[in-house]
Amino acid sequence: MWIRAHPGKNKLRYAKCDKFQETSLYYETCTKEECEMLDKMMTPFWLRRHHYPNDPYAAYHVRHDINSPRVDDKGRLLREREKVLIDDTTSNQYFRDR
Repeated sequence: MWIRAHPGKNKLRYAKCDKFQETSLYYETCTKEECEMLDKMMTPFWLRRHHYPNDPYAAYHVRHDINSPRVDDKGRLLREREKVLIDDTTSNQYFRDR
């Protein structure tokens, strides 16, 4: 599950009502589609721990048995399919190494 800040929380705060200014400080959970998209964008760089001074998100950095679907147990990035440079018909036409 992913969290995000309220959209527009820092834009023209003086012009917004008190209720919006209070609720805009809360975090929102992402939808299922947004979570799937963010999971696909994860790479091993972002899966490892990062330590920042005075990090407000420090409480959310703990992952309880949640791994990205694109990373194996050693933290290496997996591909959904093999990398294909050219299709088979083109390779058969120009290359005779098979």
